[in-house]
Amino acid sequence: MPLRRLYRLQRARLTAAPLVLRPALGWRGRLWRCLLWFTLLGAVAGVSIWWGCREGEARALGRLSSSEADMADAHRRLLASREREARLRQQLQVAEAARGSLAQALDTAQRDAAQAREALAFFDSLLTSNDRTELVRFVACEFDPTADATRWRYRVLLVQGVDRTEEIKGDLLLSIQIRPSGTGRKKIDLPKQAISVRHYRRIEGEVTLPDGAQPLGMDARMQGDSSMLAQCQKKTGGV
Repeated sequence: MPLRRLYRLQRARLTAAPLVLRPALGWRGRLWRCLLWFTLLGAVAGVSIWWGCREGEARALGRLSSSEADMADAHRRLLASREREARLRQQLQVAEAARGSLAQALDTAQRDAAQAREALAFFDSLLTSNDRTELVRFVACEFDPTADATRWRYRVLLVQGVDRTEEIKGDLLLSIQIRPSGTGRKKIDLPKQAISVRHYRRIEGEVTLPDGAQPLGMDARMQGDSSMLAQCQKKTGGV
């Protein structure tokens, strides 16, 4: 049988081997053997730790390089963003300056248009005045508020009669009718103005009203040496 044959060969091999006797180790030998094993294990552990540290350091350096590259890319993007912001801010400043110039030009154009309308209304009043046989008369009498609620602007236009060529002299008397903060009425007389009219004369100015006073109207008169030459009245909110 193959198993029996294998068994006999194994027994023959064991009986042919010489018998070796090993002396038993004492406690010192066992101690040195333990120290040797601990030394080998410590060396293996140290090599493993050193290798792990090297690998960790290499990985950390790789991550650090990647982080530095990311930071450099982010810094480039930040610089590009700042450049775009500076360009946009410069464009905004240019646009604001252009808008300011346009607003100023528009304001100037509006003032010119207002002056043109005022001049047109003035000449229209001269052309459409039917009764100019009097010595002098008021053809315009305005009393309007300004941006300041306490200040009002007055404008009057005097025109000579058609057949009058000599200069007419006299005094302009202006009075403002107001209702104070309480009840009742009160008249404010403005200082007398010496004027002369040759063909036409336009006079304007501003008057400051007391706080809380409500203007009711304006009365304008041109006084000659001995008589009243012309008179007009303007009520606030209508003629």
